Amino acid sequence: MLLPANLLALFKISDYTCENALRRVAAVQMLSAVNSGIPSDIHGLVIVQMREDAREFTIVDVGPIDGLVHRIPKGERG
Repeated sequence: MLLPANLLALFKISDYTCENALRRVAAVQMLSAVNSGIPSDIHGLVIVQMREDAREFTIVDVGPIDGLVHRIPKGERG
């Protein structure tokens, strides 16, 4: 299952106690799709909003991150 999120930061964490293991993690804000994820008739994009139950940010492993969908500056409105 894919969940929308706002990427805040990417980190590499070295664990020197475990044969120099390197973990790649991301700080994200979890989002939820509006209108059951159905694309808008106006612009054809899915509209997302902050989840009501979301924390300020969540740390996740970058492995499952599928990729960027749209990169739109926060202040821009369309």
